[in-house]
Amino acid sequence: MSKDLFHTDIHASNIPGRSIDLIICIFVFEHLRRPWQALGELWRILAFGGQVLWVVPFWQEMHNVPGDYFRFTGQGARSMAEDAGFQIAKFATLGAGGTVDAGRTTLTGAWLLGSETLFQRGSVRPSVIAMLLDKKTVGTGNPEPPL
Repeated sequence: MSKDLFHTDIHASNIPGRSIDLIICIFVFEHLRRPWQALGELWRILAFGGQVLWVVPFWQEMHNVPGDYFRFTGQGARSMAEDAGFQIAKFATLGAGGTVDAGRTTLTGAWLLGSETLFQRGSVRPSVIAMLLDKKTVGTGNPEPPL
């Protein structure tokens, strides 16, 4: 497994197209000025058959001001991912509202592993919105945008 590190603006990166198999974005997208554009860029750089783990806070105080721009609802997150061309392999609202702390990463890991005991699914006051996104081959989703 190669480990390439990139320092780039994810809104318009210098990463070669279709070159990444797995992208992990945990608590990043609330800090982006144009998250819809960044998701399109993730689609471009992700290889066919690749996946994106995308997690954002929902119920959390503002932090890193002025660099904290967005909170996403479940419907907004789904819509943005689908508009970028992704298929949603897994989706959940995790937690039960209130303060979000370091345990949110544990919740995400438990969700990925299928544990039902560490979080409440479908909470009306979720702490976290989590998606596992797939990039399928041409013909099974949206057409491949140009590199």
